[in-house]
Amino acid sequence: MEYLLEHYRHTAGVRVFLFNGVSPDRSHSQFTVSVDTALLGRYTISLQELPLLCRRFLENRAITGGSHSLTFAEADMAHLATEREALNAANKRKFGGRPWLTAKHNPVGANIKG
Repeated sequence: MEYLLEHYRHTAGVRVFLFNGVSPDRSHSQFTVSVDTALLGRYTISLQELPLLCRRFLENRAITGGSHSLTFAEADMAHLATEREALNAANKRKFGGRPWLTAKHNPVGANIKG
Protein backbone atom coordinates (compact mmCIF):
# COMPACT_ATOMS: atom_id res chain seq x y z
CA MET A 1 0.00 0.00 0.00
CA GLU A 2 1.16 3.51 -0.77
CA TYR A 3 0.50 6.20 1.85
CA LEU A 4 -0.05 9.75 0.63
CA LEU A 5 -0.10 12.61 3.12
CA GLU A 6 -3.28 14.65 2.64
CA HIS A 7 -2.89 17.21 5.43
CA TYR A 8 -2.30 17.63 9.14
CA ARG A 9 -3.79 19.58 12.01
CA HIS A 10 -2.33 20.60 15.34
CA THR A 11 -4.42 21.00 18.48
CA ALA A 12 -3.52 20.94 22.16
CA GLY A 13 0.02 19.62 21.67
CA VAL A 14 -1.03 16.80 19.35
CA ARG A 15 -0.27 16.78 15.64
CA VAL A 16 -2.60 14.57 13.61
CA PHE A 17 -1.61 13.50 10.10
CA LEU A 18 -4.23 12.30 7.61
CA PHE A 19 -2.98 9.81 5.03
CA ASN A 20 -4.79 8.37 2.05
CA GLY A 21 -3.77 4.74 1.60
CA VAL A 22 -3.86 3.43 -1.96
CA SER A 23 -3.60 -0.33 -2.40
CA PRO A 24 -2.32 -2.09 -5.53
CA ASP A 25 -5.91 -2.64 -6.69
CA ARG A 26 -6.36 1.19 -6.45
CA SER A 27 -8.83 1.02 -3.53
CA HIS A 28 -8.47 3.80 -0.96
CA SER A 29 -8.36 3.82 2.84
CA GLN A 30 -8.06 6.67 5.33
CA PHE A 31 -5.45 6.66 8.09
CA THR A 32 -4.80 9.16 10.84
CA VAL A 33 -1.62 9.11 12.90
CA SER A 34 -1.51 11.17 16.09
CA VAL A 35 1.73 12.36 17.69
CA ASP A 36 2.20 14.03 21.09
CA THR A 37 4.62 16.81 20.15
CA ALA A 38 5.69 17.32 23.78
CA LEU A 39 7.67 14.06 23.53
CA LEU A 40 9.69 15.03 20.45
CA GLY A 41 12.50 16.83 22.29
CA ARG A 42 13.12 13.85 24.56
CA TYR A 43 13.89 11.69 21.52
CA THR A 44 15.50 14.41 19.35
CA ILE A 45 12.80 14.26 16.69
CA SER A 46 12.01 17.44 14.78
CA LEU A 47 8.57 18.47 13.56
CA GLN A 48 9.88 18.34 10.00
CA GLU A 49 10.63 14.63 10.33
CA LEU A 50 7.15 13.66 11.47
CA PRO A 51 5.41 13.23 8.10
CA LEU A 52 8.02 10.71 6.90
CA LEU A 53 8.23 8.98 10.28
CA CYS A 54 4.45 8.59 10.34
CA ARG A 55 4.45 7.18 6.80
CA ARG A 56 7.16 4.69 7.80
CA PHE A 57 5.09 3.87 10.90
CA LEU A 58 2.13 2.99 8.64
CA GLU A 59 4.28 1.01 6.19
CA ASN A 60 5.64 -1.13 9.04
CA ARG A 61 2.12 -2.05 10.14
CA ALA A 62 0.77 -3.01 6.68
CA ILE A 63 -2.85 -2.30 7.65
CA THR A 64 -5.35 -2.48 4.82
CA GLY A 65 -8.96 -1.50 4.19
CA GLY A 66 -11.28 0.83 6.00
CA SER A 67 -10.48 3.82 8.15
CA HIS A 68 -7.88 3.62 10.92
CA SER A 69 -6.71 5.92 13.71
CA LEU A 70 -3.27 5.16 15.09
CA THR A 71 -0.87 6.80 17.53
CA PHE A 72 2.87 7.21 17.06
CA ALA A 73 3.45 6.64 20.76
CA GLU A 74 6.36 7.19 23.11
CA ALA A 75 7.40 3.53 22.76
CA ASP A 76 7.68 4.04 18.98
CA MET A 77 9.82 7.14 19.53
CA ALA A 78 12.05 5.26 21.97
CA HIS A 79 12.50 2.48 19.40
CA LEU A 80 13.44 5.07 16.77
CA ALA A 81 15.97 6.65 19.14
CA THR A 82 17.53 3.22 19.76
CA GLU A 83 17.78 2.59 16.00
CA ARG A 84 19.45 5.98 15.50
CA GLU A 85 21.96 5.34 18.29
CA ALA A 86 22.89 1.99 16.75
CA LEU A 87 23.32 3.57 13.31
CA ASN A 88 25.47 6.37 14.74
CA ALA A 89 27.63 3.85 16.61
CA ALA A 90 28.05 1.79 13.43
CA ASN A 91 29.04 4.90 11.47
CA LYS A 92 31.60 5.84 14.14
CA ARG A 93 33.12 2.37 13.94
CA LYS A 94 33.09 2.34 10.16
CA PHE A 95 34.42 5.84 9.63
CA GLY A 96 36.60 6.17 12.72
CA GLY A 97 34.56 8.94 14.35
CA ARG A 98 34.95 11.27 11.37
CA PRO A 99 31.38 12.46 10.69
CA TRP A 100 32.34 14.08 7.38
CA LEU A 101 33.04 10.61 5.99
CA THR A 102 29.62 9.11 6.64
CA ALA A 103 27.64 7.74 3.73
CA LYS A 104 25.12 10.58 4.12
CA HIS A 105 27.76 13.15 3.23
CA ASN A 106 29.78 10.99 0.89
CA PRO A 107 27.70 8.61 -1.25
CA VAL A 108 30.83 6.69 -2.20
CA GLY A 109 31.82 6.36 1.46
CA ALA A 110 32.21 2.62 1.09
CA ASN A 111 35.30 3.23 -1.01
CA ILE A 112 37.04 5.32 1.66
CA LYS A 113 39.60 3.56 3.75
CA GLY A 114 40.28 5.02 7.20
